[in-house]
Order: sequence, then C-alpha cells, then structure tokens
Amino acid sequence: MSFSIVRRDGGDDHDQGARRDLGRQRGHRRTDPNYNREPAFSWDAYLEVPDPDVLAEEFPTRGVRFSMPLTDSDDGLRGFVIKDIDGYGLFFGHLRA
Repeated sequence: MSFSIVRRDGGDDHDQGARRDLGRQRGHRRTDPNYNREPAFSWDAYLEVPDPDVLAEEFPTRGVRFSMPLTDSDDGLRGFVIKDIDGYGLFFGHLRA
C-alpha cells in the first residue's frame, strides 16, 4: 500500500510518489490506487487543511465531486475524499480538536 501525508507551511511530507517514479524507471509496475487493492482504503494521500468545511463548500462550485462527503470519522478526523484524474483518493481534512 502506498500513502502520502502532505501539510502546507513546513509540515511533514511522506510522499510515496518518488518511490513510485523510481519503480517505473526500474521497470516495476505502476502503483495502483489503494481502493483497487483494498476497498476499505479509499485514500492514497492525506492533505491536512485547517478548515475542510470551507473547501467542501468551495469545491462543488468548481465542478469537483466527492467520493466521500464531508464527515467526522470514528478515528477523530473531519474531512472528505475526492478522486484525482488517475483514480487516486485525496483526503482533505484534519484532526478534530
């Protein structure tokens, strides 16, 4: 499973993309989106944002569709998931206070 965590303003960056690109150069197969391998894992990247509610209001006005609507999860997160053009799930959210 591949996974990324991205934060703006100097936080962590645990992007697996560099490894994915290196693997392609070495002749390995492309990394599939997580949901192709395990449907319970709907995201491939966690993008920490200070206010997911604001983005959840803005994104539909720009034609973005959610694959998981804005919600509070059982593990303390608030956010939503969209799919990028390659089918990778991008979670926009943060830990609830």
